Amino acid sequence: MRSARTVAVGVLTLSVLALVGCSLFQNRPPVAVFVAHPIEGHPAWVTLDASGSTDPDGDIQWYYWELQDAVRVFAPLGYTTLQTSSAVIGADFGTEGEYLVRLTVMDKQSNASVFGRRLVLPLPPED
Repeated sequence: MRSARTVAVGVLTLSVLALVGCSLFQNRPPVAVFVAHPIEGHPAWVTLDASGSTDPDGDIQWYYWELQDAVRVFAPLGYTTLQTSSAVIGADFGTEGEYLVRLTVMDKQSNASVFGRRLVLPLPPED
């Protein structure tokens, strides 16, 4: 009888560990965040920097930038797409005013996080 109880306790323990282990190793979504920096001499140009975005699993794959129509994007290496593996892009909003910018960060397992904010241009100068 004692060995049957030991086996039952062992099976129950392994079952609990398997359930807890599954939840411990699930992929967690990234956290999207960005800051905007003014580009000196160009009141409607900004650098959008999402390098503060994080992923608990360390596998951010894409940054999707959503900007209003007529905004030109100038990203590193001549990218003109709003989907990039680069956390930093530049944007020319054309004129001073208020603009909505949304960032979606996606990891390799297609988990995503969205962060949006309004920018009022020109941005105040940085110290």
